[in-house]
Amino acid sequence: MWSLKIRRQNYNFRNILQAVFIHKWFDFVQLPDNPRLTKYADLPENVTGHSGVWTFKDKLYLCTVLVHHRKDPVRGSWTGCRDHKKLSKMNNRKTSLIIRIIALLAAGALAANAAFAQEKTGAAAACDSAVDTTHPWYGARVGIIGDSISDPNVANGPEKYYWFMQREIGIIPCVVARNGQQWNEVLPQANRLKSEYGDNIDAILILMGTNDFNAGVPIGEWFTEEYVEVEAANGEPKSMHVRRHRTPNFDQNTFKGRINIALDSLKNMYSHKQIILMTPLHRGYAKFGETNIQPDENYTNRCGEYIDAYINAVKEAGNVWAVPVIDLNAVSGIFPLNRSQKEYFPRDKDRLHPTDEGHARMAQAIMAALRGLAPRFEYVSLTLNCIINP
Repeated sequence: MWSLKIRRQNYNFRNILQAVFIHKWFDFVQLPDNPRLTKYADLPENVTGHSGVWTFKDKLYLCTVLVHHRKDPVRGSWTGCRDHKKLSKMNNRKTSLIIRIIALLAAGALAANAAFAQEKTGAAAACDSAVDTTHPWYGARVGIIGDSISDPNVANGPEKYYWFMQREIGIIPCVVARNGQQWNEVLPQANRLKSEYGDNIDAILILMGTNDFNAGVPIGEWFTEEYVEVEAANGEPKSMHVRRHRTPNFDQNTFKGRINIALDSLKNMYSHKQIILMTPLHRGYAKFGETNIQPDENYTNRCGEYIDAYINAVKEAGNVWAVPVIDLNAVSGIFPLNRSQKEYFPRDKDRLHPTDEGHARMAQAIMAALRGLAPRFEYVSLTLNCIINP
């Protein structure tokens, strides 16, 4: 018995199914992305590269067929090759039948990929022709949760970072961000995202926290601790031990408590989705009227904290809740306290909300970071088992 496995890994819709059918009566089918393959190839046990059906010295080897990324055709590893000594004795009719079965299965997988690709093509039609279709996030449906910097109705120009990303790498923004909101509003925004888009999103970006700083929300703690008894054993008979035990702090009146509440719920709502946090940008001076004056970040807020404490809390949340963090505070390069970057902010009285140029720079930083993160976590495996009688 031999098996052909078709496995779809998470490298986005620009993947290609590459199945190679080789038999001593057939010419080698050359893979376009891997010219190194030859007709008769000896396969070391630890070889890494394209998989398929191979012949060597009248023996037929069948290995897992993978879906590989176009830009990394040798990604993946062999899951094992089996030597079928008697396959060369099969008659042409049996060989033809087997190849037809394999081809039908491969065609089914290709049809599924084509359906996904069609959706992406239509969604990206509004993007510029220069869209980078090789970016791993091309075509990803991305939920946008945040405050005024992400709210499409609040702008110092017609652009937002996610519109740049849509044109550059073809993401599909699903925006629920609202002006003035804090981390205690992340969960309501997530509920709205779920209500409007259901599960038809791939990932969520959260840019929040600068308004918590401005409102003077206390930082708080990630956990509360108490001493409790617990059964344990380490090479000796089990016994009861008194140890410290922590539980997440869900105090909505603290910054860390708000993050805990939001991410605990998001992990349940979107258990198989990519959730990514982004740290707030640096803060310059802003005045939006006599009752809304915000000093720059060199001043503490009314609870005595600098913005750094809120930045660090968002970064810590990545480890607390196993979510990636894009540190925009650092990697964006946007620093409103330096007047040489005045093109990133509209006027001296608003050095909080970036201009189109500022959003373009944010987008570049985010897109670069996203290259190292999976846009979705999908895994599909199909197995075809054929009994071959010599």
